[in-house]
Amino acid sequence: MLKHAKLCLTACGNTLYERVYYGIPGISVAQFPRQDGIGRVFESMGLTCHLGLGSLVKADDLYEKVM
Repeated sequence: MLKHAKLCLTACGNTLYERVYYGIPGISVAQFPRQDGIGRVFESMGLTCHLGLGSLVKADDLYEKVM
């Protein structure tokens, strides 16, 4: 299912790695503070658009990135 997606919103755990493996563009949010660093590294490599810690992300921020 994931490999057929056009865009994917993931946390910064296993699904982020799977999404990158399949070459699917996407947005990531960290579920836990320790995942934030992972998201930032992936973003620095051009592999994701990282929004930071999910509990701090506003709906408008997500909407802006998707549109």
